[in-house]
Amino acid sequence: MIHTKLNKVNLINILFFLSVSFVILIYNLKFISNVGGDFKTYYFALLTALNNSNIYNSEYLNNISNLIGNNGYIFPYLYPPTFLVFIYFFKNFNLEMANLIWTIFNSFLVASIFLLTSMFIINSLIREKFINENKIKNLIASLSLIMFLYILLPFSNNFFLGQVNIFVLTFIVLSLYYLFSNQKYFLSGFCLSIAFLIKITPVILIILLLKKGKIKSLVGFFSGLILFFVISIILFGYKIWLDFFTFLPNMQYWATPIVLFPPYTIYSFSLISFLLRLFNNNLILAKILNLSLTLGIYGLLCFLLFYRKVEDLFMIPLLLVFMIIISPYTYLHHVVFIFPGAAILLITFYFKYKGYIKLFILAMFCTLLCLASIDFPILYSSKLINSFIFKITTSLNLYMLLLFFGVGLFYIYIINKKK
Repeated sequence: MIHTKLNKVNLINILFFLSVSFVILIYNLKFISNVGGDFKTYYFALLTALNNSNIYNSEYLNNISNLIGNNGYIFPYLYPPTFLVFIYFFKNFNLEMANLIWTIFNSFLVASIFLLTSMFIINSLIREKFINENKIKNLIASLSLIMFLYILLPFSNNFFLGQVNIFVLTFIVLSLYYLFSNQKYFLSGFCLSIAFLIKITPVILIILLLKKGKIKSLVGFFSGLILFFVISIILFGYKIWLDFFTFLPNMQYWATPIVLFPPYTIYSFSLISFLLRLFNNNLILAKILNLSLTLGIYGLLCFLLFYRKVEDLFMIPLLLVFMIIISPYTYLHHVVFIFPGAAILLITFYFKYKGYIKLFILAMFCTLLCLASIDFPILYSSKLINSFIFKITTSLNLYMLLLFFGVGLFYIYIINKKK
């Protein structure tokens, strides 16, 4: 009987993976003919690195772009050199073919993310006795809810831009899957190191690994760092890292406009961007407040995790929101990083509550996610830029993310109260 159940679960997983991959790929075929601006940056950064030039000098990227007949401005490359290791094989393809492969690859990654997230959430909820053990029924329900999140969160925006966030999210989810489902702590740390080597901010999740995986997670994390650091030097030479560390100060909160847009512009809704706009670009005041709030929030998360003994699973939504908002630049496409946290709360609410209360909670929660995923910055009028009301309302996405953080925090309070 157990063997039959396992076969049914595996069959559901396989069918889900294949069907979701196909549907997402078909839906995103419209982006293939128009190569996303961010993917162009990655592609030409790779060619620049292979040409032994400075990938953090956008002039070199644009020169190579012009040489192969590509029209349009190429934005600066803002990631560590290690990301280029993972797209190294694109050197064998032209821009259009590389973009096609990237889109197909990301479609499969999204399906993998959905499946792995559902599995580690269901296993964790069953293990902690939050839900009854009816694996097939739970799996189908959770997969259906997770598919709904594809509509609510800005996955399509990432496909349109050719962004790397889905790739990074895959390794965050893999890290969580190994941490919660399989207790393979070395692999959990190793996967997190890959996410860190591309986006830096996922390092926030290291406290979760330290709590559950302890030394094995750290060994895995640092093994990943060393391995891909060495590979990047073998492929591109050590100078690429000298260029990175020379460029790194430009990515800080005091960065000048040579990096995309200054952090105080309306396009970014990170915490520091909000503070800079609110205080008329007063850098010192904004930095002091940002540092105080960052340390305060992270201190709260550490307190909840290590001293209040909060269930680890429900710390994930809080950590992911924190990871998003402390970045120097936070744009709409970064909101997809709350996906695992949103899935945890959505699935938990679905199984925990009944009747009209369930419908109300799910409707309000989905509305919150929908609002967090609206591209409010394109709706703002620059004519009101000096208005105090305008400065307050230019961070609506940030407010939604903080509200999401509050929902997660409140649910933790409810759980602890019932213990």
